[in-house]
Amino acid sequence: MRLPLALILLFSLLCCNCTKSRYQNMLKDIDTVIVNEYYDSALSMIRDIPSIQLTDKEKAYYYLLKTKLLFRMGVTIATDSMIDYSIGYYTENKENSKLAESYYLKGWLNKNRKNIKQGYLCFKEAEKILLSTKDDILEARTYQQLSICYYETREYAKSLLYEKKALSLAQKGKDTSLQMYCLNNMTACYGNMDMIDSAIYCTKQIIPLIQKLNGKKKSVALQGIAACYEFIDIDKSEEYARMALKIEERPNIYQLLASIYLKRGDTVIAENYWNKAVGLCGDNLLRKESILTDMNNFYSKTNNLEGISNTSSALLEIRDSIYKKINNDSIKENQLIFEMQENERLLNQKIKRGNITIWGIVCLVLVIITYTLFKFAKHSRIINELKSKEGSLMKAIENEQAKTVIVKKGSDNKSKEISLLKTKLKDAENQISISAKEKEEQLIMMNAKGSVLYKEIMDNKNVSCWDNNDYNSFFCHIKFFKPEIAEVISNDYHEIPPRLQLQLILTLIGKSNEEIAKILAISPSTIRVNKYRIKYYKK
Repeated sequence: MRLPLALILLFSLLCCNCTKSRYQNMLKDIDTVIVNEYYDSALSMIRDIPSIQLTDKEKAYYYLLKTKLLFRMGVTIATDSMIDYSIGYYTENKENSKLAESYYLKGWLNKNRKNIKQGYLCFKEAEKILLSTKDDILEARTYQQLSICYYETREYAKSLLYEKKALSLAQKGKDTSLQMYCLNNMTACYGNMDMIDSAIYCTKQIIPLIQKLNGKKKSVALQGIAACYEFIDIDKSEEYARMALKIEERPNIYQLLASIYLKRGDTVIAENYWNKAVGLCGDNLLRKESILTDMNNFYSKTNNLEGISNTSSALLEIRDSIYKKINNDSIKENQLIFEMQENERLLNQKIKRGNITIWGIVCLVLVIITYTLFKFAKHSRIINELKSKEGSLMKAIENEQAKTVIVKKGSDNKSKEISLLKTKLKDAENQISISAKEKEEQLIMMNAKGSVLYKEIMDNKNVSCWDNNDYNSFFCHIKFFKPEIAEVISNDYHEIPPRLQLQLILTLIGKSNEEIAKILAISPSTIRVNKYRIKYYKK
């Protein structure tokens, strides 16, 4: 009797070990396929794995890979349930490498859902864990995301510090794409800190890396360089943007071109590029929202009430669509999880029925004496498993029903908020029409005052007692009655201070240095120094 029993145990162990090693190896293969960016193949492979049959360790790895795959494919993941399972397991078992990757992915998910604070906390947790591991690339990506978090809060010095750490690790790991993204972000930080030489240096370092890229990555790199040059050299910025456009038409490239032409004063071309960008957005509602926000800001600055009204209405519709999409994705995801669990349960039942038949044959062949005892134990185990699964499924159904009720209530509340926003929009439109009349009256008063000040200047009277209102009134008068001078200052000079601007206007009117010195109550030598300073503000 001992020999047949030993054979049964040996056969069971072999079956279990083969199954475990097979799933573990399959998960490792899927990870390799995802790293090599063959996402469709990875999705097909991961669907063939029944998650219910996996051990806790395999299930944690399975959910980690599934989250990574869906994230890289651009699929919206509405909840953190899968990645939280992985985090819980790896925290308990102290597998720091995979735990750090899990927190990194959770940070990305929250960042994509505009939950910047939670995303930042997850990246910081990943940073802390990575200190005890040797994964240079993951550490570099984590530092880069922390840099972006600081950049979005305008803490450029901290952002630059993290970006330098990321670049060092990316160079160590020889990751060309990551090096390019780090240099891109460093250029943006230096630009915002007015460190133009450093920004140009970083941009020049990006250019050799582009030759190693192809396709979409090359287009993204060229667009990044164009964005860097936007505040340094507009012509170069346009050149790189058009190079990126030849590789792939993307809405953010047209958005950048619109910004370039807006700075040049070509508003008609800028609007055309904005419209092209909106047309290419498709289902990318976040990008469409960004473009319409730029258009709305432009119309607000130019007091284009019709444009403000149209873009504001479109923005309300898009934000409403984004909210509905998030809710629908959440419901769809829960439905998909439930359907997958149900399909896996049915598959598991079929497998177990097959196992019952196999075990029956093995028992009959190997041992007849222990047949009755074995069959009783086996049936008891199956009944207990079915009962426990039935209870867990009923709880899962009740939880999903409760979640559906909560989502419906949230949707009703958002509908009320949208109607309130529409009311506020109408009030804003009324206030805009009132403020336009007030501005017109203010301009008339300023022009009248400016006319008096202009006569005083023509009589060489001293302006040392002028305040900001006097300067603004005088410049307003110049715009109306000396438009050629105002046009020269607007086209040829950039953000020139009021006192230097006054000296420039006096020069253009034809006043001599002595007369200007008398009017401004300064010495002729100061006049000459100011002329040199004025050249600095020339575009």
